[in-house]
Amino acid sequence: MAVNNNSRYKGISKDEILEVAMKLFHAKGYHGTSTAEICQCLGISKPTLYWYFKNKEEILFSAHESLMESLLIPIIKGMEGIDDHLERLKYFINEYVPVICANPKLRILVHESMFLDPEHSGVITDNWRKMLKCLRESLQGLELQGRTKPLNPSFIAMSLIGMCTWPYYWFDYSRPEGMSVLVENIAEMFFQGILK
Repeated sequence: MAVNNNSRYKGISKDEILEVAMKLFHAKGYHGTSTAEICQCLGISKPTLYWYFKNKEEILFSAHESLMESLLIPIIKGMEGIDDHLERLKYFINEYVPVICANPKLRILVHESMFLDPEHSGVITDNWRKMLKCLRESLQGLELQGRTKPLNPSFIAMSLIGMCTWPYYWFDYSRPEGMSVLVENIAEMFFQGILK
């Protein structure tokens, strides 16, 4: 049964359940969090939780889907709208790094996606593949223009995603240098490494 995020059942909404579940997943991990704990934090019964979600895995998938739609799909669409290969890569770095660092929930999703059912993981994987395809096509385009070193576009695209994702583990927003310096440094390292 599809449930509108804004609808309320017994005083609780789907979005509120997702918010509390993600906080618990972040603090204790997906496997370390039970549906009983989610219910206890919200002050609801299990039947109320199961009115919205059939199990804990569906909560994880709904969180993935929601964050993909609000944070990552707009970046993918932005990339798809840029024809210039170099500008597309710059756009990815400038948009993706701040989003991934500013949203600790994404950290959970990157690591816990392996616990999704195949049907659900396929939906999430398709979006990551679109992002990878955009990056790979830009790298191939730059290579055809003779602007890059002879590198494997698939490996370099995956490495770029990894380079831009890893800072969410260690970036400290209280640092005086700030996010803009992090983005500039990643772009400098990446382009110095691939461009002739």
